[in-house]
Amino acid sequence: MFILCCHSRPAADSARAERAASSESSAAEDTAGCDLVRTNIHSEPLALVREYLQNDADGQFTSSNAWKTSARFCPGHEAGWDGATLITAYKLEPLSSGRDTAKYRVKYDVYGSLDQDSTGFFVAAALKQVIDTFVTVRTPFGWRISAPVLDPHVLPHGAIALARFHERDRRLLDSLRSHE
Repeated sequence: MFILCCHSRPAADSARAERAASSESSAAEDTAGCDLVRTNIHSEPLALVREYLQNDADGQFTSSNAWKTSARFCPGHEAGWDGATLITAYKLEPLSSGRDTAKYRVKYDVYGSLDQDSTGFFVAAALKQVIDTFVTVRTPFGWRISAPVLDPHVLPHGAIALARFHERDRRLLDSLRSHE
């Protein structure tokens, strides 16, 4: 099903919008050195971001992950992470949607960071709310997330599955998990 609508706007705004759309489209085609997965996988931007957030919260992105590589616009330029952000919740809100880009706001309730020392992972509490804007772009191979590049954002149930934790922090994660 297609829905068409039109509205008028001043010529200057129209020209500016056409230039922006053109540069976004050419940006989606410029993938040299990015290791863009050239398989048509993600056909809907909102579904892509929802699945990304769920996989991230479950702890799937704390190590190499083929699904994440297929979801990112430029996975070859991303860092590896030695820790993660411990979240207690997240909320996804659509911001804008166009032919070649769509943007979404994600609000994270952050409990703190997951860091590690020689005996295992530990929680460094720092309660706050963090807001990030996810930008998706249409490529010749489906939709990809181009921004932001974030460290893993893990819910307590995903964190527990990561590795060994200090006993005090394992009890904390169990307690937080019971409130998910």
